[in-house]
Amino acid sequence: MKNYFNYLLIGVFSFLLFSCGGESAQEKNKKALDSVSGPVSDRVNDPVTYHSVPDSLLGGNPIKYDTRKVIDKVYITNRPGAKGREQASHDGREIAEYGYGGLVEVIEISGDWYGISDRITRDFNRDGQKIEVTRWEKVYILKSETGEADSVALNWIELNSCYVTELNGERIMPPYESESPELFHLELVSEAEYNYQKSVSVKKLVQDSSGVIQKNRDVTLKLKEGTKVYRRIDKGDEVEEYTFKGVIPSLDAYLLRGDYYENHGFILVDKNTGKELVKMGDFPAISSTNKYIASIQANPYNGSGDLELYIIQSKNIKHVISVSFDKWMPVIDDENIFWGNDKTLYIKLNHVGVFWVESGSQNENGQYAKLILK
Repeated sequence: MKNYFNYLLIGVFSFLLFSCGGESAQEKNKKALDSVSGPVSDRVNDPVTYHSVPDSLLGGNPIKYDTRKVIDKVYITNRPGAKGREQASHDGREIAEYGYGGLVEVIEISGDWYGISDRITRDFNRDGQKIEVTRWEKVYILKSETGEADSVALNWIELNSCYVTELNGERIMPPYESESPELFHLELVSEAEYNYQKSVSVKKLVQDSSGVIQKNRDVTLKLKEGTKVYRRIDKGDEVEEYTFKGVIPSLDAYLLRGDYYENHGFILVDKNTGKELVKMGDFPAISSTNKYIASIQANPYNGSGDLELYIIQSKNIKHVISVSFDKWMPVIDDENIFWGNDKTLYIKLNHVGVFWVESGSQNENGQYAKLILK
């Protein structure tokens, strides 16, 4: 069960208070707010009634989201990111920042600048109380800092940017950030190298369903003695459905895919005992000499590629490390991740900003990388 989401990057916001002579800005703010009925907290926090706070107190370029006209969508291609300004000028006040790879919607073209739509949060003080208002505004960014999706690409630092979530089977709380764990690092490779290594990689999965019965969407596995049944469940948020994927002879194991409510995973089941050898977030790639198992899941909730690495000791599968890469996700396909040798794992991936295409499906184009164990 796969869920696809479009992402909108929200920047960092600031506010300008000014006085035009005569009574102070604070006095003007108080008079304007006093003219609006209802508690202050209700007036400024309700997204429907934020306009009750006069625009003269907030500045900027407020727009109506429902009637705005999007004329283009572009990506931030300037690696340091793009600054959002109130006016189409380098002298315009900075009110937002947009990270590399972010997708923005263009609603105006003004010379060297794009006017884009974004939700901006502003704050001001009333009698010493900080009050916040969030509304849709037109924000200006430089055209030269934007481009098409194919202009967004990972560099070495982004490729290795990650945080460790689990080590030797123990959860790490909170996760610690790392540019590259001591166990491995990643390098970009050419499409030609990736395709060649894929063509000579050792396939571990065999399509042999002789020991499996699939009936009424339940999966029954034949064991040395008896059977083990994985039953379909569909009760509100409690959803489980299993699909037989094949047999891995080197581990004498069945491979099942489990689809759950808003998630999925894979299970290796011992063909003799029915014991679950390991559960992983995505398809298990097994190294050529059966030393390692790796799984990399595209996590749409965190916008990350979640790696799980295990070592195989006889039929005992031991967890080594789990890492989330926060700048990329793998292109989803069971055959896009494979081992070249016991030290090199090949991956097809995309920067998180261009993982999805506009229709909401994944971007089938991508870059290529190899993870090298040290």
